[in-house]
Amino acid sequence: TGGMGNYIGIVAAAGWPFTHAVPDDLKCPICLSAAVDAVVTDACGHLFCHVCITEALGAKKACPCCSAPLTVDGIRKDLRAQRRINALRARCTNSDHGCRWAGDFGQLGGHLEGCEHGEVECPFRAYGCVDGKILRKSLPGHMGECVVTMRLAQGDVALQQEMSIRQRKTDGCFVWVFSVSHVRGDVLRSRTFEAHGLKWYLSLSSKNKERPGVYLFRVDHSKRADFTLTLFNADCEKDKAGNVNGWAADPKADCGYGIPAFLPDGDLRDAGLIVSGFVRIGVTINKVYQ
Repeated sequence: TGGMGNYIGIVAAAGWPFTHAVPDDLKCPICLSAAVDAVVTDACGHLFCHVCITEALGAKKACPCCSAPLTVDGIRKDLRAQRRINALRARCTNSDHGCRWAGDFGQLGGHLEGCEHGEVECPFRAYGCVDGKILRKSLPGHMGECVVTMRLAQGDVALQQEMSIRQRKTDGCFVWVFSVSHVRGDVLRSRTFEAHGLKWYLSLSSKNKERPGVYLFRVDHSKRADFTLTLFNADCEKDKAGNVNGWAADPKADCGYGIPAFLPDGDLRDAGLIVSGFVRIGVTINKVYQ
């Protein structure tokens, strides 16, 4: 698609940025804009965006234009139409943020990869940066002021351990690191984190004074989830994981659910569960229920 790649969804959400009217013979009859990643039907010759027609065929196996029987096997790329679409004049989708780029539509994807007016996330967002989207051109300045950068500069051991765990756990796991002195307290909660587009937090409950439990709580929504809790060991081969799959079916579990007595008996240090005075627990949310 002339370099558009993963930017098709971004550009579509912002509205196709053509500077002039798209010729009718290059329009997708579903979205009524240019047929990006253009495909044509073998039987009836109708042109569509690949995404548009694929979604339409998922609902009904027929051409949306003429109702002729159609499956995904009956469509193919239309390279000639795509070349014409790529040559259409377009502006940057970040024009509202001050970008003045204009050029061939086929070059837009390459431009967006480095557009200094594009919005990006702080690379430390997963570690607690609370700032939202940042313009790419503002990112260097932000990194000098980011609260996570400050914590690293101050030698925050808990943060260093969280980053170390994330390097070996790459499945979207949220990692919670806390001082061992809190293990036998009343209730301890993690910071709020996002997973599957929703907010959650972990809680350590010591109602059972000897073996605290770990629970997942939802924030500002009513969804329940299947998830995996992991108690990280100094030796990664000895990590303890527990799958939690009963929340959706438990009518008594309202806001939170988890594993009672998740921490083991005995000295956590001897078990390899304390590193530099900290305990490390992770949660991976596997499935969310309505």
